[in-house]
Amino acid sequence: MSVWVVPSVLTSVASVIFAAIVLWKRKDGAQFFPLFLLMAVMVWIHGLNGMQGVFPEHLVFFKKLILLGELMLPVMIGYVGYSLLRNFSANPMAFGSGWWKMIAGGAALCSLLVMGIPDGFMQVNLEGDIVFRRPEGLTIWGFIALASCIGLFQLERMLRSFPDPLRYRLKYLLIGLGGL
Repeated sequence: MSVWVVPSVLTSVASVIFAAIVLWKRKDGAQFFPLFLLMAVMVWIHGLNGMQGVFPEHLVFFKKLILLGELMLPVMIGYVGYSLLRNFSANPMAFGSGWWKMIAGGAALCSLLVMGIPDGFMQVNLEGDIVFRRPEGLTIWGFIALASCIGLFQLERMLRSFPDPLRYRLKYLLIGLGGL
């Protein structure tokens, strides 16, 4: 069993608790459903990270599923930003719905690439780590990094459009979620 199982499981449990709180608060507004979806993706990623440490014989399969979750993470960040802008912003021109839809399209294409290559582009080396044999894996990681930067840019733009008390409350919430 890997040493990273315990932090992954603890993060997954914390994400489940936060998702339950968000689901309970959902009756207060429609903006909580995208936040619930974001927390569900966090549970997916960290739960599978913990499972891959417990079942190392299925490392490549778990890594593919984790990669799908990591491709969905920037999409969910963009969707949360878009829904918060739509519900709270005084500036109707600041929606920026095109960004997260383009990221969702790119994530769908990368997901097809992850699951569609029959022999896979990942392999386990002698030390037990995942290695990308082909440039497709590096392309997927490049997309994840670029999409995450765009999602964080949209969140910063969203926070700048809010009035002061709400801006700081959301900033602390997002910093806490980023810590997960």
